[in-house]
Amino acid sequence: ISLYTVAIGVGAVLQLIGPPPPDNSAAAHYNKGPLFVAWAVLNVLGIIAGLAGLESSNTGEPRGARVLCAYHVARMLLQVPTIMYDEVHVCELLRTMTPHKGEKLPTCQEAQSILCIQFVFCILAECCFVHAAWTLAKRLENGD
Repeated sequence: ISLYTVAIGVGAVLQLIGPPPPDNSAAAHYNKGPLFVAWAVLNVLGIIAGLAGLESSNTGEPRGARVLCAYHVARMLLQVPTIMYDEVHVCELLRTMTPHKGEKLPTCQEAQSILCIQFVFCILAECCFVHAAWTLAKRLENGD
């Protein structure tokens, strides 16, 4: 989980310093929104949280596992406004997008269903990460 969290942070840094997507006004508009900024900041903080989790694994101190747990709780909480925003705006976004030749965009209902399924899987994964990090912190605290 710690290495995955560090990888999230590194990916976020690369996305922030990389060039913007070519000729995609819909993505450019989304990337300027407050949720994109919140995710970018949180994901970059994943480097620190992941390294803290690794420190706990190496030293036996529970503090780093708690930091990792809190990080994944924050990711879980940020999923809620993100899915609400995305569900409201996905249909508008689809109307502004033009598919590449030979590709077909999903309908509004299909896109909303995909978002709901993505939300469920993301929340389940984050719950597993939170549980694992919390359990590690408790076991390290008890000396197990």
